[in-house]
Amino acid sequence: MEITERIKSLGEWFQNLNLQGVPTAPEHPLGDYPRVKWERFRHALPQDLAGKSVLEIGCNAGFYCFELKRRGAARVLGLDTDTTYLRQAEFARQTLHLDVEFRQLSVYDVAELREQFDLVLFLGVLYHLRYPLLALDLIREHVAKDLVVI
Repeated sequence: MEITERIKSLGEWFQNLNLQGVPTAPEHPLGDYPRVKWERFRHALPQDLAGKSVLEIGCNAGFYCFELKRRGAARVLGLDTDTTYLRQAEFARQTLHLDVEFRQLSVYDVAELREQFDLVLFLGVLYHLRYPLLALDLIREHVAKDLVVI
């Protein structure tokens, strides 16, 4: 199946990814989202993530996971609860040929990972949660080593 057809078959995309020259959400109401957001804070994250582990909670289609893998992160894991987003992320991973892992898991269940990460991204999720302070406590207690970006 051609990339354009596969993108359409995976439903509406919230993140506009460039998959071999084909945008996934070219008509996004926020423009080239989330790239426009990334451009505002990417300088605040380490440029070289060689040997580092990254966890993104609420990864959607994986935009930030892919950007951080391109910075050399040894391990990148994206979590989301939405199966549609995870199917999109997996297709994007395969198309981009990047070694990124995706799992369906809630922020409230991060202790199941039994692992701490050098960098944790928690973007665009907090305001959706019923218990946001519990989520922050669980992230800090179970998965964050040094740097958490909210």
